[in-house]
Amino acid sequence: MRLINSFSPIRPGEIINLAFNFSDQTVGIPLLGTFWTCALQPGGPGVNISPQTFILCTSVSWVIRLLDPWENKVVPRFGAFSIASVGGIPISVVGGVLLFEATVFVADGRIFKKSTTALCSQA
Repeated sequence: MRLINSFSPIRPGEIINLAFNFSDQTVGIPLLGTFWTCALQPGGPGVNISPQTFILCTSVSWVIRLLDPWENKVVPRFGAFSIASVGGIPISVVGGVLLFEATVFVADGRIFKKSTTALCSQA
């Protein structure tokens, strides 16, 4: 799983889990749900008519497991996470920039959004 700040490019054919941490906004109040959008940045070399289909499923969680590169083991990370499984990206998107946006619904009625971009690359 990749916790989104900035991350390496996404490759066609891979299925990955991406996550945004909303802990700073929710301050311990439960997340009720989430949805994600995906779009292809206009004017780039990538071509696809339906990038929203790259979002395979979404969920919320208070813990995710990340690979610690220093110790080479999986460790838990606690927070208020919006998670999306992303995949099914065709070769026609290579060179394009994908725009991801997550929306979360908090138990107290608030709604928050976060977004980022990722290059689609063969490397």
